[in-house]
Amino acid sequence: MTKKLLMILCMAVMLTACSNADSSTAEVTTPAGQTTTTTTTTTTTATEPTTTTTTEEQSVTTTTTTTQSEQTVTTTTPEEVTTTTTAETTKSKVTTTTKKPTTTTKVTTTTAKKTTTTTTTTTKKVEEPPKDGVVMYSCGITMRKKPKSGASQILIEDIPANEEFIVIGDIIYNDYGEWYYIYYNQMYGYVLANGVNRLPVERCDEEICMRINELRVSLGLNELRVDEELCEMAAQRSVEISQTGQPHIRPDGSSYSSILEEYGWVRGVDFYVAGENVQTGTESARLAYECWRTSEGHYNNMVGNYTAMGLSRKPDGTGSWVLLLVRETKE
Repeated sequence: MTKKLLMILCMAVMLTACSNADSSTAEVTTPAGQTTTTTTTTTTTATEPTTTTTTEEQSVTTTTTTTQSEQTVTTTTPEEVTTTTTAETTKSKVTTTTKKPTTTTKVTTTTAKKTTTTTTTTTKKVEEPPKDGVVMYSCGITMRKKPKSGASQILIEDIPANEEFIVIGDIIYNDYGEWYYIYYNQMYGYVLANGVNRLPVERCDEEICMRINELRVSLGLNELRVDEELCEMAAQRSVEISQTGQPHIRPDGSSYSSILEEYGWVRGVDFYVAGENVQTGTESARLAYECWRTSEGHYNNMVGNYTAMGLSRKPDGTGSWVLLLVRETKE
């Protein structure tokens, strides 16, 4: 019996030295009243595999560890058996880490340039034509809102030559010139008087002659007869002036009056005195007339002691205006 007890004690000591786990304690009472303490440690460790699952949205780590220790010592004596069993179970600890998904949203703001198209419709105010007035003709003039110069006053850039319009009232005089108030293209406006003809452009010669006679009558003088042959001579003189660039002198150096003799007019028989006015070409009859009227020498010819006149320009309607004047009587 003593040998068995010693063997058990030795085994208990060896097991105690080798075990690092929790231990169980068993008390054994022998018949002789001795108390012997035997410690037997049995350690069973079971470790479950660790699984790590990672997704983009969630990461879960699970660790399961099960430790079970069970010590059982049984000592049997004829009189009494005391058995103490201690079982320790370590439950697995599960750690779950949930990573909240992080979503990064890139917001791109595109600003569209807003284009606003405004369509403005301008309705021209239609003006009623005047009840009275005189029809006249354009020489290629600008119509303005007021009788002033400047681009801001322009209503119509150019009224084409020979276009008709109605002139209302008399000439208006101001610091900017001489103006007519007119009605054209359903509008009222102002044009410079020097750009206005009483007759169509192709009849400018008639108008100039008409103006000359009006001037003479206003002064109590006789009207001048318009002679067709003199008009032909005037046309030839216009051609000659365009060639030489010199008024009152013919290409051969002779005086302008020699053209009368060339046409068979005999001085002292067919004519006694001759005169000539020259005005650089213009489409405006009034302008040609006004240039002569405001020049002393030319004015004196227009109101001089003459009986007939002829006026023309080159046959193609260009060149200088030439006015030939003659007195067909001695006095």
